[in-house]
Amino acid sequence: MKLLVPLSLLALALAVSAADDGLMVCYYGSWAVYRPGNAKFDVEDIDPAICTHLIFGFAGLGGSKIK
Repeated sequence: MKLLVPLSLLALALAVSAADDGLMVCYYGSWAVYRPGNAKFDVEDIDPAICTHLIFGFAGLGGSKIK
């Protein structure tokens, strides 16, 4: 989880800097498929005509405790 915030900030920085180069960096979070209703977003919903680069974010959280 500690890695998620820096990666999100990196994705944002890449998107801002890429705007000057004519690039469109898109971010897709794997948890978007679990949203209810119209907020649900799957890989098939990504428009390849818009994005020149894709950043895929995911995190796996388990029930075990670190001692």
